[in-house]
Amino acid sequence: MMRPLAKLRRIHGAEDGTTALEFAIVGSLFVIVCMGVIEFGRSLQVRNEMAYAMDWGARTVLMDASVDAADITAAIKERFDSYDKDQLTIVVADESMSCTVDGEAGSMDARAVTIAYPMKIFIPGFTGTLEMTLERVVPKGACKVA
Repeated sequence: MMRPLAKLRRIHGAEDGTTALEFAIVGSLFVIVCMGVIEFGRSLQVRNEMAYAMDWGARTVLMDASVDAADITAAIKERFDSYDKDQLTIVVADESMSCTVDGEAGSMDARAVTIAYPMKIFIPGFTGTLEMTLERVVPKGACKVA
């Protein structure tokens, strides 16, 4: 039978399982960092898809200034095809913006289009939704100087 002090010395000097413990710590951090890099790339892809769809909405306004909001929304949703179109929020509003012609101040009619998409984040330990938003203001005609 071993004495208690001898058992303590034996346990203190043991290195069995040290590698497994170190790998568990470092490996879990490595997996989380890798998933973060993947999620970052996925968010860039979503942003790129949104920008592409938004550009088509802006082109729709540039081609026909009298186009209604439903046609702009349809053009944007038609081009946003890699992700869930039902979660895409599209707001179309008419506004007036300032402009200058030969140094004189004026105004012009414009159409502001804003789209938003909630992107769920898939990283262990980090849950939530990232709201991605883009806005374009497209002129509907020429600058009018008073």
